[in-house]
Order: sequence, then structure tokens, then C-alpha cells
Amino acid sequence: MTPGAASGLPAVLAEVVIAFVMLVSPAQCETTQVPAAQQIYERTTRKTVTEVLEDVEFAISERNFRLTSQLHVGRGIRERDNIDFPDYEVILFCNLELARQMLELDPGYINYCPGRITVRRGGDTTHIAAPLLPELADQNEALALLVRGINAQMRAIVDFGTEYWARRNP
Repeated sequence: MTPGAASGLPAVLAEVVIAFVMLVSPAQCETTQVPAAQQIYERTTRKTVTEVLEDVEFAISERNFRLTSQLHVGRGIRERDNIDFPDYEVILFCNLELARQMLELDPGYINYCPGRITVRRGGDTTHIAAPLLPELADQNEALALLVRGINAQMRAIVDFGTEYWARRNP
């Protein structure tokens, strides 16, 4: 089969595209250096996944972040494959004012948006984790201060998810 035949593109056009891609040198692409390993803040608790999710969602909203989405990865795998699979949850959230400040200082930080908390069950333990924003030695002072503040909030949200609270009677 000639290039492009399956997609309906003329073979000559497909060959031109392939040649162009091969000629573009890496030096012509702009890249940003990021830390090799992102720091993850993780805690564990004996609380159920449901209890942790409720507390984490409360902690997120109390800090003026808004939930943007929740991914039910474990449930999706259970339903698709019809197998027993533990809970894996991903909560995505954002504070637009903090995002604006951060992106004005360093547009590359869009790669860390939105905020993310993961909750997973392993045996009789629930793990709660959040990737933290990179705190780099060469950051300007305003960005470093903002990043430290956001990371403190992320740790507080994770910590709140591990705490045991007196449940109210309905």
C-alpha cells in the first residue's frame, strides 16, 4: 500500500508531509526544562474511599477551589472488563485567580493545571496523594511565594482527607 492510500490522501502529499516532518530539526522546536521527578505528597488512612472523597471535596471548596471533574478509573475498569478491581479516583480542581497569577508569572505552569488529588484503595488502607508544583532554585521570588502557598494548600487538602471527623446524624 502506498503512503496515504488508506486515508484517501494522494501519495505525493503524504510523501511531502513525511519529508517535512523528517527535515524539521529539534533545534527549531522550543522546549522548556522541567524537573525530572515531580514531588508527590501522599498520606494514608483507614477511612473508606467514599469518606475520603467527601472530606477532600469539602477541603477543596473550603479553600476557594472549584471541582472541575472527577475520574472514576477503578469503576471504569471494573465495568469495562467485568472484573474485581479496587477504587481509583482522580479529582480535578482549579482556582482561576491563583491560576491567573501563576500563568502571568510563568506560562509554562499551565502544564500543572488543573490541580489534582488521587484517592485509591489498597487492602484496608486508602491512599490520598497530590502532585506538588515544582519549587525551583531559579524561580523569581513572586512565583516561588505563590508556588509555596499553593503547595501548602495541596498538602492541607490531602491532610484533611486523612482526618477523622465526627459524623453528623441526618
